[in-house]
Amino acid sequence: MLLFTVSIFLSAFLLFQIQPVIGKFILPWFGGTPAVWTTVILFFQVALTGGYAYAYWLTRRFEPKRQVTIHLSLIGLTVLLLVVLSHLWPSPITPRSTWKPDTIALPVLHVFKLLAISIGLPYFILASNSPLMQAWFSRLFPGIAYARLYAVSNTGSLLGLLTYPILIEPALSLRWQGWLWAAGFSLFGFLAGLIGARAVRAAPPAQPLADPVSSTAGPSFALRSLWILLSATGSIFLLSVTNQISQEVAVIPFLWILPLTLYLLTFILTFTGSRGYRPRFYSIFFIVSLALTLFVMLNATALHVVWHILSYCLLLFSACMCCHGELYRLRPSAGQLTAFYLMISIGGALGGIFVSLIAPLLFNGYWEFFVGLAMTLPLIFPSLRAARAERRAEPAVEAAVITKHPVRKQSPTAPGDDTARCARFVFTVFVLTTIMLAVLSTLFSGALFSRRNFYGIIRVHELIPQGSTEPAYVMSHGITVHGLQFIAPDLRDLPTTYYVEEAARGLPSSTIHVMGKR
Repeated sequence: MLLFTVSIFLSAFLLFQIQPVIGKFILPWFGGTPAVWTTVILFFQVALTGGYAYAYWLTRRFEPKRQVTIHLSLIGLTVLLLVVLSHLWPSPITPRSTWKPDTIALPVLHVFKLLAISIGLPYFILASNSPLMQAWFSRLFPGIAYARLYAVSNTGSLLGLLTYPILIEPALSLRWQGWLWAAGFSLFGFLAGLIGARAVRAAPPAQPLADPVSSTAGPSFALRSLWILLSATGSIFLLSVTNQISQEVAVIPFLWILPLTLYLLTFILTFTGSRGYRPRFYSIFFIVSLALTLFVMLNATALHVVWHILSYCLLLFSACMCCHGELYRLRPSAGQLTAFYLMISIGGALGGIFVSLIAPLLFNGYWEFFVGLAMTLPLIFPSLRAARAERRAEPAVEAAVITKHPVRKQSPTAPGDDTARCARFVFTVFVLTTIMLAVLSTLFSGALFSRRNFYGIIRVHELIPQGSTEPAYVMSHGITVHGLQFIAPDLRDLPTTYYVEEAARGLPSSTIHVMGKR
């Protein structure tokens, strides 16, 4: 069991260690905008889905010995690729500067191309490791719950993310970070080989005991849909909050790590066991956090940025606890875990695609935040009703786990015991809210001009500046003012904000010429 734990922990650690490494590496190539990070997250969500799909395909199509052969062969090919790239680049995962695109007219496509070439295959292999190892573990140890291994995976992810700005980034250059990561991947490949050899030698185990919280039947289409929607809601919240605090509130280095840390923490807390998630508590926590966030949004200019960041992060944490807690309550038996993780990854990728690719085309602001908010609301009230029934069932379930005897329990269903209805309702809320916000953002943007692109949102408002009686146009990016011009014709050329008459704009051309010679 120790080998499985170490392998899953190491692969998850490497998965999330590479994200800030490669994000920092390509950030200057695309103007240093925080949108580079959300694009990087989108790539990794898509690659994660590919890895989970590969694990699902491998465990469904092949017997154990063939699974091991295919997987270890792919790991060997990846190690060989890293060795080849180490002779061509400064490190096995950091391309030369000649790979920098000449134009960034389509930054998302350029970011995807760079990531796919540099770390696409290693990331794909690492992404498949957790569900694949849990499937092999459940086969070798059918009497031990697999959900805690998922918590181990998320713990490794969290530590990989947090140790980068604290330990790795200050101490090592990007070149040495790349070499250290490649060495870690080689160690991961060695551990995977040991586990694969053990899985091949192991005799076929007895029929696994029935999971006390799962049905023996395969998951229905409605249940799979709800898994996707729950995961997508959490993903939309993660990326939309990241956009809000890093684009609209404050552009602070590594600030984007905070939302992702809270996102991973919710997976750890919910998948460590039933006591990690209390529907009633986190539903109330969500409502309180929502009230605080709305208060901060209505008083945006009067409050310090710390209150903005705190309120958004509390709301993100409570929303993801509700979404991921419901995922844990709806988890299937061990025989269906690869399908379960595949649906979770599909939901995460779809949420990322919506925020990074679709929302910029539909909205002229970061309105996807309210889409995620609307999708969460239908989940919390059914969770409150389900909490009482779940508490009554816990003593019987825990007794069954201790004695290793299954207990009869109703199959997992959606909150309110109606999976199909809940899935349809959440999806309907998503569609209607998106359409409504798209229309409202076009007709009632609250600004004279508003334009959203890869680098953020530029708005132009008309107001009367403090200390003046003359109306003016103000151009802003988030809460940062980048220009102010009075509307009156005789005041239009008056320098404002950080422009002064003594600057280059106000100096005679002869003076500028002399200064240029100096």
